[in-house]
This record gives sequence, structure tokens and C-alpha cells, in this order.
Amino acid sequence: MSNTFEKQARLWYQKKVASIPFEINKEDTLEQQARQAFKLRNFYRSEARKKMRNKKEVKRLERDFPNYTFEKLLSKKLLKKGKKSMDEAYLDIIRTATKTNEEIDAMLTKPKIINTILKLGKKGNIHNKIRSMG
Repeated sequence: MSNTFEKQARLWYQKKVASIPFEINKEDTLEQQARQAFKLRNFYRSEARKKMRNKKEVKRLERDFPNYTFEKLLSKKLLKKGKKSMDEAYLDIIRTATKTNEEIDAMLTKPKIINTILKLGKKGNIHNKIRSMG
């Protein structure tokens, strides 16, 4: 699953989302800044997926981690994350636009053995698997 093209696409994506705070206009309202950050992150995510050669993995990512609409993300921030005001929700959208999914980062950039260990560690049966490997 983790080949050179997927790894390069993920590293490119990580670099681009890290640059989002420098790309939004700080003189705009918080809502406008949040919309800019949201739009940039979705754009970079979509572009990274286009760079991947494993189309089966792209389809899985699109199914499991789709690009939300701004309204859906805002609603999620207000309802599920317990933000008390629109400004708090906007700030959280701006802040989280620079974060990437650590599970996907590991899956696409680390060797297969590390992926296996990470997955097993979450399930609590890592010691049994390591013993069986060697």
C-alpha cells in the first residue's frame, strides 16, 4: 500500500496544509479566513489524491475520509465539538486545517511492518503478533 507515489503525495499534502496559515488573508473576517482555510485544505487533499497511483486506496480514502462541505464542518464543530460561538468554530476550522490524519500519515509513509504494529497496538494484541513474527 505504501509505495513511493503514495508517500510522495502524502508528504506533499503535509507540507501544503502546514502552509495554510500563511496563505489566508488575516485581514478578512474570521468566517472568511475559516472558509479560505477550509477551501485550501480540501483542495490540497484532492490534489494529493490525484497524485496517488493506487486508485483503490484513493477510493477508500474518498469513502472513509470525504471532503465535507463548509456548512457540514461548521455544524460538526458547533454540535459535536461543543464550540460555544461561531468565532470559536471558525478558529477551530482554521486551526485544524493544518492537521493531518496520523493514521493515514503512517499508512502512506511508513514501512508495512510499522503499519502492522500501529494497527495491532490499537487493538491491544501487538505482543501476540510480534511473538508470532519471530
